[in-house]
Amino acid sequence: MAIPVAMSRSVIGGTSAAYTSSQTCVLTIDTVGYDHASIDVIGGPAASTSSVFQTLTLQQSDTEAGTYGNIAGFTGDMRPAAYAAQTATSQMTVSRIEVDLRGRQRYLRVQASPNTTTVIVVAARLSKAEEGGYDATTKGVRVNTAG
Repeated sequence: MAIPVAMSRSVIGGTSAAYTSSQTCVLTIDTVGYDHASIDVIGGPAASTSSVFQTLTLQQSDTEAGTYGNIAGFTGDMRPAAYAAQTATSQMTVSRIEVDLRGRQRYLRVQASPNTTTVIVVAARLSKAEEGGYDATTKGVRVNTAG
């Protein structure tokens, strides 16, 4: 089933600088009015013999500043096997987390911490909206074009 672009919104987290093993990339997503989230966790090439992420978690809360709890089915080791073979010359890789938002708490939080210094970006697309945005601002982007 095609999802109309007008009924989606983008959210992104991360910085242009690399994260060290003592830092965490965090993205908090307000999901009110949407039924689905597709979240991409993008890890950069890393010179490590272990996986790029030491932690990758998905949590939820009723309030943005509230206490977040792990979501059943998304707990434990979400690090994909593809990261284990990454070396300093490897390309960036993407892990996608698909979330049915119906019956979930309002806020989602994704947390990703690297094993070694690398770039991390978390990008989410909320879709199946009750009401859709039709301009760049309500879609969460700087520029919106359609053809």
